[in-house]
Amino acid sequence: MLEPAREIFGYIAELDERQRLILAVFVLLLFLAQLLAPLAYLSNSWSEKAKRMEEKVRMSAPKLQSVAQLKGSVSALLEKAQAGASLDPTTYLRSIATDTGVKVKTVKASKGKREMEVEVKTLTVEFTETSLSAVSRLVERLESSPYMFRVHGISLSDTDGNGLVSGKLHIDFARKASRRHRR
Repeated sequence: MLEPAREIFGYIAELDERQRLILAVFVLLLFLAQLLAPLAYLSNSWSEKAKRMEEKVRMSAPKLQSVAQLKGSVSALLEKAQAGASLDPTTYLRSIATDTGVKVKTVKASKGKREMEVEVKTLTVEFTETSLSAVSRLVERLESSPYMFRVHGISLSDTDGNGLVSGKLHIDFARKASRRHRR
């Protein structure tokens, strides 16, 4: 086992100084290559992972923007629901109907469904001998009010010769459930 090593050292001893220097540099480069190869592999691996993470972030950005917009919309709706916490929706509706010229015959309110902290009631408003423009003003005033009113149906049952109509509006009203309104 020592014999091959002696032959190698003997061969190196026979080399001139320039050849020994080249051999030493070559051996040093082999050693460094052996040492740095795993580091280069790890560096490439981390670069690939970083690129994949950047791609995931880039792909998630539109979704995150949508969530932020949705959060803003929900916050605005919750503010309207909070504003209506102590409101009597039937009295408010009758007042707006009077202001817009809608002749209200009856207003019926359902008991209401409650999800989390929001109570939703359906109001059915029966009106008579009213112009379509007055009905549309009522709908616009309710839906643009500081309270959470949404008209989800209109049914017209009768039209007279003067262009006046009778019918029903189906309106959802949502409010933050106060202690008084909680089940």
